[in-house]
Amino acid sequence: MSFVLEFLPEASAEVECVTGDYEARSVGLGTRFRSEVESVCAAIVQHPLLWRLRPSGYRRVNLPGFPYYIAFISDEQ
Repeated sequence: MSFVLEFLPEASAEVECVTGDYEARSVGLGTRFRSEVESVCAAIVQHPLLWRLRPSGYRRVNLPGFPYYIAFISDEQ
């Protein structure tokens, strides 16, 4: 079974904004942030049911090196 990860437009815009902010603070930090987002997204696509289901019906994965997380809903079908 193959899974597809789709970002809400607001989430995509936030990733772009945060990437730019981190890069402005320190060269390479934005790239590191983007890399962690991509790594977590790849893990979600490979194992979407690995993270616990929250009471509101979503799952979330914390970014290891940044104070952000990716919240997602899994259509298990």
